[in-house]
Amino acid sequence: MVDDFFTDKELNWNTVYGSCTDGAPAMLGVRSGFKAKINEVAPNVFSVHCMIHREALAAKTLPDILKNVMQQVIRMVNHIKLSALNTRLFRKFCRGVDADHINLLYYTEVCWLSRGNMMQRVYELRTEMRDFLQGQKKDDWANLLNDKEWLAKLSYLSDIFERLNTLNRSLQGKGSNIMEFHDKLEGFLGVIDLLIRKVRADRYALFPSLSEFIESENFEVANLKEPIEEHLLSLKSEFDRYFPDIDAEQFALICNPFDAVENFDDDDEPAEAELIEMRADNCAKDVSTFWCTMRHDYPNLAKIALKKLLPYPSTYLCESSFSTMTAMKTKSRNRLELEHDFRGCVSTTEPEISKLVRDAKNPQVSH
Repeated sequence: MVDDFFTDKELNWNTVYGSCTDGAPAMLGVRSGFKAKINEVAPNVFSVHCMIHREALAAKTLPDILKNVMQQVIRMVNHIKLSALNTRLFRKFCRGVDADHINLLYYTEVCWLSRGNMMQRVYELRTEMRDFLQGQKKDDWANLLNDKEWLAKLSYLSDIFERLNTLNRSLQGKGSNIMEFHDKLEGFLGVIDLLIRKVRADRYALFPSLSEFIESENFEVANLKEPIEEHLLSLKSEFDRYFPDIDAEQFALICNPFDAVENFDDDDEPAEAELIEMRADNCAKDVSTFWCTMRHDYPNLAKIALKKLLPYPSTYLCESSFSTMTAMKTKSRNRLELEHDFRGCVSTTEPEISKLVRDAKNPQVSH
């Protein structure tokens, strides 16, 4: 299908520098995957497994003791949310006690941010949920929401998932490149190392909810120290496994060509000579703009840099397009032909309305 599109639009595979897909076998399969098919017609294409997908996969790791807490929270939320009556009663109850929120949030596997949002909302409404479930004779759940150790685990999960959500949101958006993603991931791994050191030293200020809970409830956190450290270590291990290619040195020349140590292959001698000349041009710009500007004066060097900058680091544009399509094709517009309207929604080109009106063959006159 993609090859047919290239043929129909008279596009050349030799102009493709990179491809970005999710991690499904249909995409990354060695023999019949999309990546393998691209390599058959364009062997030099740089393929990327969507870095947002990888972040979401790495973030799934949880030790059993914390996984049990999350599963119990999901069951509590589903008990309230899956029943229209319970939802209304809980909302009315929250209004009656002047709670900060009146609704709980669902968790779904495909919504990457939903896990952290759900845990944070449950932690904030823990007292209201306890009283509501107690009134419904759900004593097992009410007792959990009254158990200090269980609540401490919940507060930790709320904090760490919020950090993961912040990272995920920072990886979304247009105009990003692989180097920006690598910088953010390296920064996150550095924070994880810091958190591990602080936990070992019994310092929890970097976990706002947990720190507040320890102080307000005078909670002894000794029993929780080991599972927290285990989770942080496994989280770091999973990120290292899903991002084995984080190497700042390979991008040093591109990010800061004026200070980087030269590391050229023998075939790149013209680019090495251009680097010496370019360092005499004392200009400072955005990395992408800089290399686009330099491609005429230093074509060999710019070619190396742009090959690293051009590949998309994530499938964000595709995912946001799916969201646009879902918003357009509602139940009341289920027979809408999307082709032209959809293109207008996702295009960044501003229409020249005045020109379109001026050139209209049958302009609408006022009545």
